[in-house]
Amino acid sequence: MSNNLREYASMNSIERMMVTAFCGGKFGDAVQITIDGVYCGLAENQVKDLILTLQARIDHHPSYLATGPDIDVMVMPKEAE
Repeated sequence: MSNNLREYASMNSIERMMVTAFCGGKFGDAVQITIDGVYCGLAENQVKDLILTLQARIDHHPSYLATGPDIDVMVMPKEAE
């Protein structure tokens, strides 16, 4: 089962991004991000990290400004607890 949660139109093109909830099995509450038919499934731990990362960006945390140096953190999927 899956549930399309949101669809976002791009600011500067005709592409769209969709966010879909799906059963991630051992990876917990998973989310699929789809941009023009290309999708990426994120495990629950990755979804939580993405939420924190986007919130830091919106909160203007100095390390998350557009002009800051790249943070380059890779978050691997892990089994949910």
